[in-house]
Amino acid sequence: MKVGDLVQWAWYSGGSGSMHDPEVYKVYRGIVMSDHMDRGVQVLIVVDNFGVTEVRADEVEVISAGR
Repeated sequence: MKVGDLVQWAWYSGGSGSMHDPEVYKVYRGIVMSDHMDRGVQVLIVVDNFGVTEVRADEVEVISAGR
């Protein structure tokens, strides 16, 4: 992954996991702006429609490579 790549990742959000309040598996998409290492793990700084987010590189899939 490199700066400018369009990436996607998914996180479970909300809910307690019970039948009446299930967790939701939500897919997010954004563009990689930069990256850094944190305790041996590559962390990407990604801009999506909610703002700036940090995502572990091993949780991300490249959809379209940047130029």
